[in-house]
Amino acid sequence: MANACRWSKGLVALVLASVFMVFTLASHAESKKMSLTNPDYEAFEVSAVGFVVNENGELVQVSAKGCPRCPAELLLPKRDMEIVLGEESISVKEAVRYQGSFALVTVEHQTGMVMDVWLPEIHTGGMEGEK
Repeated sequence: MANACRWSKGLVALVLASVFMVFTLASHAESKKMSLTNPDYEAFEVSAVGFVVNENGELVQVSAKGCPRCPAELLLPKRDMEIVLGEESISVKEAVRYQGSFALVTVEHQTGMVMDVWLPEIHTGGMEGEK
C-alpha cells in the first residue's frame, strides 16, 4: 500500500512537471525565438537530459535520452543556447546538477542545434495542503 502511494505521488509529480513545462514554453511564446508556431524550431520532451562539458567547463553537447522524436541522442548546442530552470536562466555549471532530469529541448531545424533547454522546477517539500 505504501509503495502504491509513493508511486502515485511520483506519477503526480511527473504529470505536474510535464504540464508546467508546456505552460512555461507557452508563456515564452511571444519571443520570435521560442514561438510555438515558428516552423524554424521544434521543442522535444526529453526523459533524461545530459550536459557534456569539456575540460574548460564549456558545454559541447546536449544528451537527449528517452526522446524518440529528437533528431539525434547527442545534439550540439548553439553558441547562445540558454538553459532555464523554472523561469530563470542558469549557467552550465549549475545545469550539470540536473543531469538525468526531464527537460524540454528546443532544436533549430536548419542546423539541428539546441537553442534552449527548459528544466522544470520541482519542489520536493510535498503538495500544498499535505500534512
